[in-house]
Amino acid sequence: MEISEEDLKLINALQIAPRISWSDAAGILGVHATTLAARWERLRASGAAWSTAHLMGDPKQMCLALVDVDCEMRRRAEVTAALAAIPEVVTVEEAASNRDLMLTVITPTLARFSDIVVEQLKEIPGLTKYQTALCTRLHSGGYAWRLNVLDKSQLAALQALAGPEAAARQPCTPGRTAAAEPPGPDPVPGQGRACGGCGHRPRPWAQSGHGPAPTEPCSGQPGSFVPV
Repeated sequence: MEISEEDLKLINALQIAPRISWSDAAGILGVHATTLAARWERLRASGAAWSTAHLMGDPKQMCLALVDVDCEMRRRAEVTAALAAIPEVVTVEEAASNRDLMLTVITPTLARFSDIVVEQLKEIPGLTKYQTALCTRLHSGGYAWRLNVLDKSQLAALQALAGPEAAARQPCTPGRTAAAEPPGPDPVPGQGRACGGCGHRPRPWAQSGHGPAPTEPCSGQPGSFVPV
């Protein structure tokens, strides 16, 4: 489906204030509440926007690791399934060259990564080699990604309704990560739960060709993206 400018404004509003009521959103966007509710349902039903979340914790108090994995090609599917079953592994990506799989791993501490995750990697049949790059600072994550299609007055009104949590997050370079909590006072069961220990609320995302946002790797180690 084609996403209109009005659709983008609605998604942007829900990125900032995902728990806003339709009536409050209507006053800010200048569109009737019923129309906004129907528009969101259309976006959700078509797959143009969706809800998801992952455990992350406080971006300033966590260990983010990017792991390159080599495996026996005949067991690639088996290795991928085993990696995806590890809770701390938030993404598993297939690579065309240099490595077979790329992982994003998030743990509360470096010790947990070393003692829990690495030990599980060693036990996966068919996994032949892995190389880890630890990120020392997370510059941006999906929780802060914004479409940036609203004007200043609309942004200010939404941030006021969303409270201090949203006001503390400035729009960032667009990334691939995102999530959404259904708007209104009553979240849909199974959606819109706070993430990890930081209580970050999921944010809405729409289809986009934007690349991921950067991270700052350890000295001498590669690193290129935030968790998806």
